[in-house]
Amino acid sequence: MARKKRISKSKINKSRLLDDITTAKPGEFCYFIDRNRKIWWGEIQKTLTENDELIFQIMEEKESKFYIVLAKNCAFSEKIIKEIKSGK
Repeated sequence: MARKKRISKSKINKSRLLDDITTAKPGEFCYFIDRNRKIWWGEIQKTLTENDELIFQIMEEKESKFYIVLAKNCAFSEKIIKEIKSGK
């Protein structure tokens, strides 16, 4: 049986942890919440603006699935994304 590949979260720049997600660029990694309120980790592929809202196309790291997520449901820090999820 093949070993499960570990995902390295060290791909995020430590100086960006507390930065605003709206300054994110394609190629950076972030945490995001999907429609089912589950937290994922992935790479930002594209940034879009629609109806005056910032939207990211993110490729999830583990299963390589693409998600379209509002920027308000994304963060560079795991602590911040958990606060967003809980509604604080």
